[in-house]
Amino acid sequence: MAAKEISSLQHPLVKQAFRLRTEKKAREKERLVLVSGKKMISDLATFYPIYTLFFTKTPPSRLRAREVLRVSPELLKKISGLEEKDGYAAIVPMPEPQALMEKTHILILDQVSDPGNLGTLWRSALALGWGGVWLTPGTVDPFNDKALRAAKGTTFRLPYEKADPAKIAEWLQKQGGSLFTADLEGEPLSTCSIQSPLALLLGNEGKGPSDWSSSLARKVTIPMQNEVESLNVSSAGSILLYTMRPTL
Repeated sequence: MAAKEISSLQHPLVKQAFRLRTEKKAREKERLVLVSGKKMISDLATFYPIYTLFFTKTPPSRLRAREVLRVSPELLKKISGLEEKDGYAAIVPMPEPQALMEKTHILILDQVSDPGNLGTLWRSALALGWGGVWLTPGTVDPFNDKALRAAKGTTFRLPYEKADPAKIAEWLQKQGGSLFTADLEGEPLSTCSIQSPLALLLGNEGKGPSDWSSSLARKVTIPMQNEVESLNVSSAGSILLYTMRPTL
């Protein structure tokens, strides 16, 4: 497809891309997401539709998109919010939530507030074979631009769904599974019996897991040495995701 060229900050597609990057309400209303970076977009294009592709220098030779637009570096910075060295950004459809009730390994992100932590955990969960991610109310938007960059495209490959305590309790009863959560006073991970089906709940960086989880979850802790008191939620979570991962 031949590329068109746009040069105005007021162009409707530039304004739409900026809105999708900066406004959660716009993303949810339009069911669209802005992604940035040639590698992420190239990876996505192998299995996912690209609606609008923006580029600054070299026109894409293999990337398929419904609309291809050349923009100046200044326009791309407005669109992406970054000084993109490779000069690519794209508008893609937002993945729809999927029911996870039949999954046997679920990561629950409970009011996790840092988009970088969320994206890192999402990436780890996919890499380690987990079945999906549940997001409780108050969790940061996974389609936030920082979360998308940290997840490096995995947000579009691992199923997700919003979930409240009632849905989680229903899953536990239906599957006969276990819910684990990280806690400094929990049972040492090395002695904990871990059997599928299971869910791992990782809580807010400052407050920890929500109060409702205390009556449902088994608390586990990662033994640490050298007077280190705790780990960042993405570091601790990745260790737990690996230890509790599905067996091949």
